[in-house]
Amino acid sequence: METSQQEKKLTHKQIRFLQIALLILGGSFLVFYFLFIYKGENNSNQTDNQTNNSVYYQNQRLTIGREVLHFKNSADRFTIHGDYLLVSKPFNQTTQIYSLKQQEKVKDIKKDLLDFDGKNVLYNEKGINTHFNGKDLHTTCFGGYIKSPTEILCIVPKKDDNLDNKLVTINPQDLTIIELYSSKITLHYVTYVKGTVYIGGFSLQTKENYLIMNGKPTEVPNRVNVLYEKQNNIYFGSFQNEANSHVVNYYKIKQTTNGVTTNMVENGKIVF
Repeated sequence: METSQQEKKLTHKQIRFLQIALLILGGSFLVFYFLFIYKGENNSNQTDNQTNNSVYYQNQRLTIGREVLHFKNSADRFTIHGDYLLVSKPFNQTTQIYSLKQQEKVKDIKKDLLDFDGKNVLYNEKGINTHFNGKDLHTTCFGGYIKSPTEILCIVPKKDDNLDNKLVTINPQDLTIIELYSSKITLHYVTYVKGTVYIGGFSLQTKENYLIMNGKPTEVPNRVNVLYEKQNNIYFGSFQNEANSHVVNYYKIKQTTNGVTTNMVENGKIVF
């Protein structure tokens, strides 16, 4: 009889112990569960922020923060001037201007702009003569950049052949033209970053691509379509073309004592 009561008391102790153990385990589970959920939500928010706070071009789509622009027409293009990203649609005669830092649209202009520096505009009027703030420059720029209000970098034909061209600077005030670069290389892009004039070109004979820096050409693996600064480094991007099997990519430019080198950063995407 005493043994049975002792066994019964022991059973009550065991039950009590099990109840306490279950409470501890349950509490621990809830703590870890909520920590896991919080961490997951936090990581998700960080990922979303990284996705929303990015500018890149991929699969003929330009993503600027939360906005996505589609490039269905081959004539549509975009370029960069400092913090400004210009999206031009020649057939519509419109240009959307975005801030890379703010990652939002800052201006709409009903012109097919070649360049915009925050105040001044450079554009081709009906695809013929180039204008600077409404003033006719009496030439046609096939690529242009506003270096200053008195210095417009402009790619123009040497004579009648648009592919046989050169780079000049034009002063809009008196229309003075000074030749900056001329060679057998066909020029198609020009920009000015951190005190250096960069030109994109290619050879019609050899199909080789060139990056020309301050008048010195360097052969590069792909077409220079857009060049920009990011985190104190210089990059250039290549749009779809036959040389890259119609897959975009971008490269980091390095200047060394032996010259200029380029290293591909990513294939299939251009990140700004």
